[in-house]
Amino acid sequence: MMIWLVLTLALYGIAWLINRRFPTIFTLPVITASVAMMVLLLLLDVGYVDYARNSALLTYMLGPGIVAFAVPLYKVRSRVVKYLPLILLGVLLGAFVSLFTTWLFAHILPLSDEVKKALLPKNITLPIAMGVADRGAFSVPLTSVTVVLSGCFGFAFGQKILKQMGIEHPVAKGVAMAATSHIMGTSASMLVSEDEGAVALVTMALSAVLASFFYPFFAQLFFG
Repeated sequence: MMIWLVLTLALYGIAWLINRRFPTIFTLPVITASVAMMVLLLLLDVGYVDYARNSALLTYMLGPGIVAFAVPLYKVRSRVVKYLPLILLGVLLGAFVSLFTTWLFAHILPLSDEVKKALLPKNITLPIAMGVADRGAFSVPLTSVTVVLSGCFGFAFGQKILKQMGIEHPVAKGVAMAATSHIMGTSASMLVSEDEGAVALVTMALSAVLASFFYPFFAQLFFG
């Protein structure tokens, strides 16, 4: 049924217009459109599996959508290569901090094992996080929610937090935004400058590759 695909796009378009008129974290399209769709599904008693099956094209397009970011990255490739060692270091540190803080909070807070595992890939881009969750037998819907929430937080507050900390270098900002808030943090960096956006793109891509190999292993190690 194409109706769910059309409704999802329509709700997102309406949410985008609302956000343009009232730009706050609470009107981010990814939040308002998702909430509206959840209410609609509940009212019509439609399950997640049925919705996912009938809107699979959107999930499929996440991958090509990420790849399309290669175009702006190509334009500033020489500057990215210059800082590549620092970017690699930032990716590794970002992955370590993400894993450690997730493990720490998962053991401090009274969370179920399912929630703990779903939190693990929260800082990587959604298509990869969903794949990691599926391969590691996590809850894909729950993992998707944690990824979206971390992205929304970073998009709304990331630049402000970095400014308060006195961090101004585009490489440091790009790495921080992408390592913590994946595609949404990268989008925020691209709005600031080409250099910062390019660094964020590389960071997001490298973080995704790293996650694909190691996150299922850490899930078993930490929460096995």
